Amino acid sequence: MIRNDVLVTFGKVLAVGHYLFAGCALLAVARGRGALVVVGLGVDLLENDRVAMELTRGEWLLDDGIFTPEEIRYCNNGRNSGRRYALCFAAKEATLKAINADVRDLGIFREVEVHPGVDGQYRLILRGSVKTQFERLGGKHIRLSVAGTARSTAAMVLMEN
Repeated sequence: MIRNDVLVTFGKVLAVGHYLFAGCALLAVARGRGALVVVGLGVDLLENDRVAMELTRGEWLLDDGIFTPEEIRYCNNGRNSGRRYALCFAAKEATLKAINADVRDLGIFREVEVHPGVDGQYRLILRGSVKTQFERLGGKHIRLSVAGTARSTAAMVLMEN
């Protein structure tokens, strides 16, 4: 039940403002007059060793169909390009899961572009059929959260109305 911007369930306050993530469940909390509506949620976890193995074959190219020229430039210019590629791929995969995309062509991955911000935050740019599906779902805002360790990289994408 939502009361005064505080989410209460089973008589216990779970969250004030923003969101509560509990396992796979996401609960949106009211803000002002209307409640946030989650129109898509995607999570991806990637083992960094898989990306490192791919990179032993050579750098990713635009012809490989997954990364945009900007992403390739960003990933190749860092100290740990494997982790950067893992971050970009996990964010793309989580985005496609959030819109329930049917991935038959790897080119759809280029319709999701990951941009690093100067503030350390990453943002997503959607194009083509991915953008169309996001809008069809009623999406207006996208939130991307990424985390990583030496072994794995995780991304979560939340789409709101």
